[in-house]
Amino acid sequence: MLRPRDTPKCHSKSSSCVLSLQKSANSVIKALKSTTSIDVYSDEKPGRGLDELLQRRDIEAVIVLLPILVLPDVIRKCLAAGKHVLAEKPIAKDIATGRALIAEYESTYTPRNLVFSVAEHFRYDTGFVNASEIVASGTIGELQHVVNPALRFSKGAQGRLCAGPDTTVRVEGGDGNAVSEEIFWVDGNVNEIGAFVQAIAAGKGDRAGSPREALADVAVIESVCAGGGLVQSHEILS
Repeated sequence: MLRPRDTPKCHSKSSSCVLSLQKSANSVIKALKSTTSIDVYSDEKPGRGLDELLQRRDIEAVIVLLPILVLPDVIRKCLAAGKHVLAEKPIAKDIATGRALIAEYESTYTPRNLVFSVAEHFRYDTGFVNASEIVASGTIGELQHVVNPALRFSKGAQGRLCAGPDTTVRVEGGDGNAVSEEIFWVDGNVNEIGAFVQAIAAGKGDRAGSPREALADVAVIESVCAGGGLVQSHEILS
């Protein structure tokens, strides 16, 4: 697991740019232009849209942050252009859409050593990783339930889900006594990007960020929305 200090640094000749697909982001574009040297692309500007961005040979990888309904098509476009992709979660709106995307990636782009990862940052957060290792070791016996007070809704139903800046992870045994209780800085975002960079260097994605793992999360959400029930992981991609 990467730590912040281990995150690979970009080469001095690497390129950075940002693409805006919405008019509402115009203020962000103006702010970037005035404060950074990052190249800014926008579909509102002829010759400076997504197609032109993906034609750049100095851009090897992209991070895609888009609404769920348009995300899969843009991921496909980036992969087709030969770019490694780190995409926002969830991978798709439903299992069927996710399956189709994964099938295309594994059959067409995995042989080309292109990395497609999904930014499920909790899978990279040191606190949750350590807790999962304790559970997997069998120290506390069979897992009965998980309580996550680090996540909370603010400002009622119209609020947002937020966390941190630090996370207290307490693991209890069957007797209610703490097996482990530690405070961790929330570092999932830093670690997932570091893992993505390392995966590109290796030419192979890591398990925590794999599309198959992300699809399993979609399956759980669908199950909850349908009233609950056990999700059979071997059936997700069948």
